[in-house]
Formats: sequence, C-alpha cells, structure tokens
Amino acid sequence: MRDAVAHRGPDGAGVWSAPGVFLGQRRLEVIAPGEAGHQPMLSRDGRWVIVYNGELYNDPQLRQELAKLGQDPDSPSDTATMCQVLSAWGPRGLRKCRGMFAIVAYDTVEKKLVLARDPLGIKPLCYAFAQPTDGGGPELVIASEVTALFGHPHLSPNVDPLGLTAYLTTIRLSTEGRTLFAGVSMLMPGEVHEIDLRHADMPTTQWDLPIESDSSGNLRARVEESVSQHLRSDVPVCVLLSGGLDSTIIAATTRQHRLRLPTFGAGDGSDDPQSDAAFAGRLAEQWELPHRAVTMTQDRFLNGVRALIERTGQPVSTPNETAIHALGCAIRAGGCKVALTGEGADELFGGYHGPLMQAAEYIDNGGDDPAIAFLLGNAWVPPQMMPMVLSPKLARIAEFAGWLVQAYRDAYQIEAARPGPILSPRDEAVRASMRLMRRVNLTGLLQRVDSALSQSGVEGRTPLADRVIAAFADGLAMNEKFDPSLPPHEGTKIALRSAFKDVVPPEILSRPKASFPLPFQKWMRPLFDELHGQPIIDEFFNREAWDVIAQDPEANWAQAWPMVNIGLWAKHWFG
Repeated sequence: MRDAVAHRGPDGAGVWSAPGVFLGQRRLEVIAPGEAGHQPMLSRDGRWVIVYNGELYNDPQLRQELAKLGQDPDSPSDTATMCQVLSAWGPRGLRKCRGMFAIVAYDTVEKKLVLARDPLGIKPLCYAFAQPTDGGGPELVIASEVTALFGHPHLSPNVDPLGLTAYLTTIRLSTEGRTLFAGVSMLMPGEVHEIDLRHADMPTTQWDLPIESDSSGNLRARVEESVSQHLRSDVPVCVLLSGGLDSTIIAATTRQHRLRLPTFGAGDGSDDPQSDAAFAGRLAEQWELPHRAVTMTQDRFLNGVRALIERTGQPVSTPNETAIHALGCAIRAGGCKVALTGEGADELFGGYHGPLMQAAEYIDNGGDDPAIAFLLGNAWVPPQMMPMVLSPKLARIAEFAGWLVQAYRDAYQIEAARPGPILSPRDEAVRASMRLMRRVNLTGLLQRVDSALSQSGVEGRTPLADRVIAAFADGLAMNEKFDPSLPPHEGTKIALRSAFKDVVPPEILSRPKASFPLPFQKWMRPLFDELHGQPIIDEFFNREAWDVIAQDPEANWAQAWPMVNIGLWAKHWFG
C-alpha cells in the first residue's frame, strides 16, 4: 500500500507499527531533507506518531509558541512542529495550523487515531472500512489515493452508483465526501475525525477546522505575505504561468523578493496571440523570467488521460489536468520540486462571470432553488438524461438523482448559513451561490492540481487558496468581488484586480478568463475507438446511446468527456 504511492514520495519511505496500528509513508523531500524529516515521526515525549503530507506555512510562529511551553521541535522539519503541536495542545491544536495537510496521527496513550485535512482541502485523504475474512472486527484503511487503498488484502473496488452518476453530471471525483467506489469516502476539507481504537466498533468524534471571516488589514499585503510563506523551501521552486491574472500576481510578488523563478506554461501549439501560452510567453520575456512552454499535442493529451487513469485509479476530472500532468513532468525534469499555482482566486474572490451572472439573473427573476439551478446549469450529463445514457442494469440509478439534488441543496444551506458581512437579501443569495461554487469547484480543482503534479513527484502550492486569504475574502462585501453591471474583465475579482493593478500589465488585467484550455473536443475520438466492442461498456451504458456519442464525440463533447472517462476507468478496474 505504501509503495503504491511512491510517485507522491520518491525520496524516502518509512513504517511504524504497534498492536492494531500500522503507519507507512512515502516522502517528497522539500523541507529538511534527510533524516531530520523522516516519517513516520514521533513527538519528543513519544506519545504521538504521525504520517503527514503537506507543508506548514506558519511553522516559525508555531515554533515560538511551542518554545514558551518547553515543547520545542527537535528538528527543522515542519513535521516535527506538527508532532509538538499535538503534544502541546492535542488535536485541537490543529486549529492553529496554517498550511496544506493531510494527517494521520496516533495517540499511543489514549489509543486514538486522528485524521485531519486542511480547511481548503488542498491535500487528499480517503478511507474505507475493510472486513477481514477471519471474522474479526472491521479494519480502518486510509491513504492519499484509492490505488493504495485497494492494495489492502481485504478491500476490493466496487462501483458506488450514486458516486458514478454524480461524476457523470459534475465531473467531480467526490461529492460531499462520496466517491465512485462503494464504501470509500474522502475526508471533507477541514474535517477532523478522532477515532477510539480501544473499542471494536471504533466510535468516532468529528469536528471541523473553521475559516472565520477576517478582512482586517490590506489585501495586497495579505497576498504578498502568503506568497512569501509559500516560498519557504529547501529545494528549487518554480511558478506555473498561465498568462492570467492570478498566476501573474504570484509571479509579480516573487519578483519583489528579487527572485527570477523559472516559469512553466502550457498551450496547444497554436499561433493565436490571445492564447494562454502567448500571454505567458510575453510576460516572461517582459519580466526576464526563465520560461519553458509545454506544447500539448493530441498524442500527449491521449497519453496523459491513459496515464492518469492508470496511476490514480480514477477518471480524469477536467481535460486540462493532462496539461498540468505534462507540466509536472517538465518541472521535475527541469530540477524543481515545488510549483506555485494560482488556484483559488476565482472561487474566493468571484472570478466566474458566467455562473455568477446566471445565479444573479436566476435570483432576480424570482428563482427559489439556486442550488439546483447551479447544478443543472453546469451539468455535463444532466440527471434527467441518466435513463437514456445508462445501461438497463443501471438505469434505475436515475431514481437516485434525488441524492445528488439533495446533496447540493444541503450544501447550499450550509454555505448560506455561514457568517459574514450583513448584505441585502439579494446579495446574500448571490453570495451563497458563490460559496456553493467554492465548495464544489475549489475542492475539485485543488485535487486536480495535487493529483496531476504528484504523479511526477512535484508539490503544488496555492498561495491564493490559503486559510488567511480565504478568511479575508469571506469578509468582503459582494460588490468588492462581483458586479454584474460591469464587463467580465472589470466586474470579477474586483478587490484583487484593484490591489494589484499597478503591477499586472493592462493586457492581462483586461483579457478574458482562461485556464490552460485544450481542444479536447477534437482529440477524444481515439479514446472511444479503444473501447470499441469492449463488453464492460454494456455493463455501464446503454449501447445505443454510447454508439451515438462515440460516432461524433466532438458534437456531443459534454456527454462524451465523462462517459469515455468512465469507460476507461471501468476497463482499468473491471474489464
């Protein structure tokens, strides 16, 4: 199981065990290379042992607090700081931690296991309960990727019909913690589970790491401070440069530190002067930044889809995940292990003009179910199409579309109830829709970056998807994020544009939003050809519907993309 995720940690490996507990870890050395950061790691008093994936950005501040308590970490590794946080304050000490992390920690005194995921869900953690064949009690199995879970002798992959239909509709690999695999759950962002291993039924206490709105201070200063903290590394760092607003802000801020970090960008090889690659190339030249452009061809795209499904054991979410995967390979080959990326700003500061306009217009027209308006307005395979698309064996799943609908409604209510500045009823509703977008989209995008880059042993860091930045964004009024009366290049991410207007070139401030777009609609057909005549397709899809889509995937791209991914995924596990 441990070595199934060797690509995530090619630099080292460790194990620790005690009666009833086994912890394994693969390490990507970024902070304190060598023995100083070896995992699993024990706290100084030997009470806590942890395996930890991520980075702790407020490590210096936490060390100062711990020193006052006589709990100084005994190595420069941030893993040692995490150990002492648990030793000093117990699991609730995780509320003090600013960073990206997925943690499994074992309390050797209380015999409790703690699972935790950072508040924005930057690092993944999935789990399942296995039932031993000898009739013993259940076993809790935890990993960073599902491929590792199914290395366990008592777990086998089976389809979760509700997770399957959720993916077909949303192209998200997990929805409210539900995955495509029966019995496999994903820890939600900010979730903490304390599990008592002294009892066979493993009673669990669950609580959250909250993000509380705080817009005090200056946005630009907050972003610059976040970028500075995300630069902390003992190995070379680079920047993913898309030529858009967010990655340009990050590159500009690194230049203030007098750094000329290498930059990497992707494109489809076109000579369009308005493409991502063209904007990124011009910016790098203007700012004299080393730049490597990765050209995505159809073959590179197709091989990327196959490789990601094979290695992650999951369908691909967004098509441009293949570009990020190609960038990860280029980054590692270029000698870097850490890449700063711009994910997070759109969800936190109101960057999606189309969906936000739809939400505003729906509310203005008296709509009373914005969660479902958002779900249907962004559906790839709409729930009402499921009876026509799925195999007769699975067509009854169409009845289960009610689960996805209710999940979105519940998520909307949770986000609408979160505290924030007092707004007008109309702005309250738009804000709730934007928060739902963040809950659904951001977790998926961060998982995409983590998954695609980690295949090459590269750590993706997101200075804009940061707990402090999220708290600041939550405290802003809606008109500081989104104004439907303005054109997209003025009416989205208003506060962010204003804060950095003197450093971002005008052509980037005014350009339409894009994110490594690829002409995947034209490139998909060979994937359908690979699946031609495969019996497994009939287990999942209505053959007539499949043939219609396969005949012209470009014309039916919205249905074709999730369907062909499910086909390849099903062939991988069940073919």
